[in-house]
Amino acid sequence: MHQCTKLTATAGVTVACTLRPAGIRRTPTSTPSRGVQLYSTAGARPKAWPLWDAIKVIVPLIAIAVVVANLLGLWATAAQIKARADRKAFADWSKARQEEDDKLEQEKKEREKHFQELFKF
Repeated sequence: MHQCTKLTATAGVTVACTLRPAGIRRTPTSTPSRGVQLYSTAGARPKAWPLWDAIKVIVPLIAIAVVVANLLGLWATAAQIKARADRKAFADWSKARQEEDDKLEQEKKEREKHFQELFKF
């Protein structure tokens, strides 16, 4: 095809076979004399979806939105709330236990040090 034909046949083309830098976009100064297909050069035309096809797409999208909202913490079930409270209670207990163990270990070291000072050989 000639460049002139390309420029008048479409609404915008990329000019590649000229002395201009590659990738320059040009639009024609006149519109084609024949009707122009706006959606696809392969012959596809927009059409309304049947109800069942729309449902098959919308329902999974809603399910994904619900799961994402749950993962982000925007809502939770009673079991999730209870499990979170149990995990927090265990973490608090574990932290308190660790602090108590650290305190007892420190006291043990102090007793050993004091014992060694009393009974130096």
